Amino acid sequence: MPLACPDCQTSLEDKSFYDIPISVCPNCAGIWLDKDDMYRIRTELNPDQIRDIEAKVAPKPNPLPAPSHNPHCPVCHQALLPYHYAGGPVVLHTCEKVCGIWVQDKEMDKVADVDEPAPEAVKVAKKYEEESKRLVDHYHRAEQLFRAFSYRRGWPLGLWSG
Repeated sequence: MPLACPDCQTSLEDKSFYDIPISVCPNCAGIWLDKDDMYRIRTELNPDQIRDIEAKVAPKPNPLPAPSHNPHCPVCHQALLPYHYAGGPVVLHTCEKVCGIWVQDKEMDKVADVDEPAPEAVKVAKKYEEESKRLVDHYHRAEQLFRAFSYRRGWPLGLWSG
């Protein structure tokens, strides 16, 4: 028996995206994810693939009036409670039993942006990575020169400290 959409009560359609099961509302384009599917999406897909979920499996939503009720879990029928995904601006919904996660239209695009570093942070990290590699390469070259110089002079490496 198909699950009912928490927002408009339309039967959800079962689909798959990169072998991850997704239930999609053909009316309002909301997405129902079972317990561990959000984790799989975040760990198995890159941000561009996550952004493609709505474009590839969710239809263009029909305009809906604001629901007159709180959405209910399609599995246990308890009230779905809003929460901020990963402490950020993305609002998703789940029940107290965490039967799954309700992702309203356009929220999956925002999920893709969570935890992505800002472009400036990426530039700084890349700069530090390049500097670190340069210093390691410099150290290895200096160590090779020191060994060659020490052995030519007859100094055993163990006697040098510092």
